Amino acid sequence: MSQESLILPSNQCIPGMWSTEQSVIITEHSNYYEQMTLVVKQIIESGPDAPKPSLPKRPKSKLDSLFTHAKKKKTFDPKELHDYLRSKCVDQCGINKQFIVEDMWKSGTVQKEELLDILKRATRQIKRCEAQMLLFYIKFGTFLEQVKAWHENEYNKNTIQESWPVWLKTNADYSDRHARRLRNL
Repeated sequence: MSQESLILPSNQCIPGMWSTEQSVIITEHSNYYEQMTLVVKQIIESGPDAPKPSLPKRPKSKLDSLFTHAKKKKTFDPKELHDYLRSKCVDQCGINKQFIVEDMWKSGTVQKEELLDILKRATRQIKRCEAQMLLFYIKFGTFLEQVKAWHENEYNKNTIQESWPVWLKTNADYSDRHARRLRNL
């Protein structure tokens, strides 16, 4: 009967203990921060007129690497990745009309699940569009604030003779009332 050794190899991870590679990373970072602390103290003591001291080299490895290996990321096959990216994609060009299915009504057989799926997708798309428009209105309102400030400056210099509402309507065909609403967002 052979007796098993209780001593584990140095590179094997014991629960609660760091492996050799992990210990090296920790030691590198510890040395780096100790050296950096000394350099900072030297900078403080020597004052602003002293020459620039040589800074220690930062370790190539990151401390985050000690903790991220335990997290398992979900991997996608190409179709799953495509579906995931499509679900997260925000339509920047216009409204996605994919959820409008006129032919479905012509066939005469409409499944409740189909209707609910289309309804959910359409609702999600409308919410995205509304969020995009709100963001655009806010940014445009901020821009209008800057244009109005520029106009007031030019008006005070007598470079522009027209009042803000007239100038805005003449040059941009935009009403002051609507512009005021956007500036207040």
